Amino acid sequence: MVKKNKKTQPKKSSPVTKPSRDVTLILDDNTATCNVCGSPWMIYAVWAIAPTGERQQEGQFCKTHLPPDDQPSHARRASGRASRRATGTVAQTEEWFTKKLPSRGLPLRPAQQDMALDIARVLDMTIPNRAVAVLADAGVGVGKSFAYLIPILLQSRGVYVISTSTLVLQNQLLRDIDRLARWMSHTGRSLTVSVMKGEMQYVCRQRLRGLMKLNETDSEGQAYGHQLGQRQTLRNIDKALAHILAHPATWSPWDAQTVQALSIPADLIPRVRVQRHGVPSSSSCAHCESKDSCGFQAMRRAGHRQTPGILNVLIVNHGLLLEDLGRRAAQGKGLWETPKAIVIDEAHDLDNKARDYFSTRLDFREVDSVLQTLRSVLQHVPSGMIRAVSREARATAAQVARAWASVGGIGDRAPFPTRSQDPAFYRALANLQTTLARFLDQVHVQMAMGGRRDTHAILHAVETVEGWAATLQAVSRHDVMTALSLEQQAITAIPADLSQGLQRLWNTERVPLVLTSATLLAGRTFKETARDWGLHHHSLINVTAPSPFPYSTSLLIYVQPQGRTPPKVDDPAELAYYRTFLFPTLAQLLHTSQGRALILSTSRRRARDIWTALRGDFDFSFPILWQDEADVLNRFAADTASVLVGTGKLFTGLDVPGDSLSLVVIDRIPNPVPTDPLWQAKRALAQQAGLTAAEARWAWARSLLIQGAGRLIRSMDDRGVLALLDPRAANDPVVKQALPAGRWTTEVGDIDDFFSAKTYHSPA
Repeated sequence: MVKKNKKTQPKKSSPVTKPSRDVTLILDDNTATCNVCGSPWMIYAVWAIAPTGERQQEGQFCKTHLPPDDQPSHARRASGRASRRATGTVAQTEEWFTKKLPSRGLPLRPAQQDMALDIARVLDMTIPNRAVAVLADAGVGVGKSFAYLIPILLQSRGVYVISTSTLVLQNQLLRDIDRLARWMSHTGRSLTVSVMKGEMQYVCRQRLRGLMKLNETDSEGQAYGHQLGQRQTLRNIDKALAHILAHPATWSPWDAQTVQALSIPADLIPRVRVQRHGVPSSSSCAHCESKDSCGFQAMRRAGHRQTPGILNVLIVNHGLLLEDLGRRAAQGKGLWETPKAIVIDEAHDLDNKARDYFSTRLDFREVDSVLQTLRSVLQHVPSGMIRAVSREARATAAQVARAWASVGGIGDRAPFPTRSQDPAFYRALANLQTTLARFLDQVHVQMAMGGRRDTHAILHAVETVEGWAATLQAVSRHDVMTALSLEQQAITAIPADLSQGLQRLWNTERVPLVLTSATLLAGRTFKETARDWGLHHHSLINVTAPSPFPYSTSLLIYVQPQGRTPPKVDDPAELAYYRTFLFPTLAQLLHTSQGRALILSTSRRRARDIWTALRGDFDFSFPILWQDEADVLNRFAADTASVLVGTGKLFTGLDVPGDSLSLVVIDRIPNPVPTDPLWQAKRALAQQAGLTAAEARWAWARSLLIQGAGRLIRSMDDRGVLALLDPRAANDPVVKQALPAGRWTTEVGDIDDFFSAKTYHSPA
């Protein structure tokens, strides 16, 4: 019998063990760069680990070029891969966004979740000698406040600072924190939340009581009752004040809410705000009898009273944040305890606030009052020296006013004449600088001797004189890093490059930073943004979270039809062009939108012409407001039909969601005013960096277009029209790249259809 051969079975191969991999964020090597793009930001080392345990590095990559299988856990999850098990704040944050928030009816937003996980990861990091920053370009509607609040509220102790640019966001954060704290109450964590506002947001009880004196007169000899036109208004305020004083617990903050409750007329609001500095008087903080009950002073004290061992959240504004960092750099102690992390929301306005902070100014109108303050305390400073400073200041002020007029000065920023054009102007500045330097030496000697109480008013007076000296020094060494601005009665030195100053502040406390805004980049790259804000030596995590808003149905972009090109800035034919072509179109747009508009121009002169024409040449039923009017932003937000006309500063930092803003008009493609000293300095810096003048101008224009358009759609329910009254915009690729993806039109009738339709459908 023949045996059947058994079917040959293939040999089972022994399993092949693939080498495991390890991905490590490089924290201790400042020279590490990505093997693909050369970026130095947030570099990961990828290691292959053999079964024997031998490690071999496969490369170094930034987060963008990290191989897909080596991406951080939340990035792999988004593409369907299994995620690693996260720990600490990252794991808890992930649980909140994937489970707990959806269980409370909040939708899962992948972009918001990714941003939150990046922030949580940074809060968990311990990096010796190297700071970390998150740059999050998070579009409107992403929900960026929850993205940073949840990782912060999951911490158990320490001080966390959140800085904003507007009161609206501060109030929103208080509501969000209250809601999240109630949801997290099961964790048993203890939490304190403090809000620190600028002095302009607080009411002075002493000055308010002074306002109640009906027979009191101001510096012009007019009684307050006469200014108001009727004493009944003051009597109504007096009754409201009596009610507030009888219920102190309700009104303890004495902030802007008090002003609204008292219905104080807008032109009198400056008379009742806190006056921290200036000439010592019964109404200044230096001699105040109500310090213990002052809301402003209580706010400042609260900054130093963080409770140890628990979580403390401080909500501040950008100005206070910069003041705190500056004090730490100069004195080693800030306005509050050293924070564990700093979040800067509405970071697009950081440029403006930092430029204000670093600028120095010599205002000749305050010279005599500051000298009087110092004379009253520093008895040993020779009176002849004080008179010499006053005399030189008056002579220089006359030269400044003459130079301002000679260069065609208008508004608050005109260029300096050259030395060859006006040598007398520069001689006067040099003489004042020499006299002021000798005076300041004497002041510092007297301050060092001690023996007297240094009140806030005295310290501020000394800081003011030091600012004068710094301004004059900037004039004497004038370089491209500084813009010198001329006013009728003042001179200002404005830094064109903020990077060095900000880098010095960031390096004072190497704590994690989170900078976020809906228009964070404003046409720049992440690398350019980091450079401009002094973050060169930070490890960066760059986050892009596009807006979920349906711009195709919520935004209509109107471009004026092809026609005559607008004249150049300050061309004599410019006003005639505006009266013939621009003003009638503006009036038609405002009638269609029924007001509710923001009109922007990069030229103060053009903006003023527009405001004057709209007020005088047309009959509107709604108010036409000018940007320099008292309390104008609150009035614009409160009056849903009003129109606000303004220039540069309104392109950023204005947040008016809802019906009060449904039309944004930009009069022409933004171009810098050639005579603007700040633009001249920025252009010189750009050319040093290798850019042409045209490239620098387009970068500037793109940034302003993005910021200006960003004022319009501020919530999921907002709908509006962006009107570009410049025919060149229709075919300009830079303009189209800068704006959201709305529908474009050149027909005014489409605007009427847009506003009259409850739901607007963009055609395919």
